[in-house]
Amino acid sequence: MLFNIYYEYLKSQGVDDKHSVWRDYVTYGGMPFAATLKSHEDKSKCLQELFRNAYLADVLERCKLQNDENVLEDLLDIISSSIGSLTNPTKLANTFNTIKHIKISPKTISRYLDYFVDAFMK
Repeated sequence: MLFNIYYEYLKSQGVDDKHSVWRDYVTYGGMPFAATLKSHEDKSKCLQELFRNAYLADVLERCKLQNDENVLEDLLDIISSSIGSLTNPTKLANTFNTIKHIKISPKTISRYLDYFVDAFMK
């Protein structure tokens, strides 16, 4: 399946350099609009906006979180940066307090993490 998607992506690029197309594909994914953009900055911005509009907006709306977008984005950044490291809501709350100077309870962190899990499952 992956190679079928990549093959479609490769054909859409209209170039013969399969190595550079593969590098772009694994770096930016196969999102059709992002594939049409030329610069790293434009592709990154497009994918960030897509993520923010599709994923974060969904979590914020579905879970009725009104003023927590920045906290959710920061939490995603923190847990994404610590893949493979052991963590828990208390450690994450301490990170917010120390680095972001935001007081947030471990219970709230745990609830937000549950929201992320639910969003990936649906």
